[in-house]
Amino acid sequence: MEQIIFFSNGIFRKGLALVSSLAILLSCASCFSKKTDSDETKEKPRETEETKDPRVPDYHPSDDPKYEMKIYKWYSDKCQDPFGVCLDIDVDMYEHYASVKRTFTIFGGHMAVYINDENNKVLMEQIASQIKEQCDDFGYDEDEAIIEAINFVQSIPYELDIDSKGEEEYSKYPIETLYENNGDCEDTSMLLAGILKAMGYDVVFFWYLSGHMAVGVKVDGMDEGKYFEYEGEKYYYIETTGTGWEIGEEPFGNDVVYVISADPE
Repeated sequence: MEQIIFFSNGIFRKGLALVSSLAILLSCASCFSKKTDSDETKEKPRETEETKDPRVPDYHPSDDPKYEMKIYKWYSDKCQDPFGVCLDIDVDMYEHYASVKRTFTIFGGHMAVYINDENNKVLMEQIASQIKEQCDDFGYDEDEAIIEAINFVQSIPYELDIDSKGEEEYSKYPIETLYENNGDCEDTSMLLAGILKAMGYDVVFFWYLSGHMAVGVKVDGMDEGKYFEYEGEKYYYIETTGTGWEIGEEPFGNDVVYVISADPE
């Protein structure tokens, strides 16, 4: 897996009010709590067997699954149309994924593993399909459909790992974030990346040494906003922790950024 390091210049569009900016920064308190010394080496960490995440659950649905309906609601980007996603989540599947002890490792590739897991992909494909169907009903185009996918994930309540799982660092599979209806920056970034992949977009992850995570998406024809290049392509920043952030708006700057593939090795 390839990672590329960039330095963020902190330039981003300022379409949001100052109050909104302060709110989202407060919601990311956990990200700042993991601040890394600026003198720490910026070389690509070596991947060893110890750093690889062994959590690749081999789950197969039971013959008599028990489902729990989860409903998520939000309003469109212009707050004019109501959107909703309805999922029947297999409770046994959720409990299986939630019960396996995991190893937190950004550079072991667990993010790509989590969002490309076949059981989780089914859920994210269902979300993508429902969002696109509603966008068609409202007469939205493809650019507006991606915004509604972002709005959906941004509407999920932010919660620290220590509060939701009792651990300082706990990476959730999308099924966990959806079932529990909460997550931190890493959890919601993985969920959004999986949904955008299901919608046909190329995505990457942005990992800041300060501890923050976000999503990068390649959008044809976009020529403004914050982006980082990866393998010769521009990937525009998406903030997932809080409402109102648009594609290309970056609340964090002046930090080392790793660009990490969202594709399996």
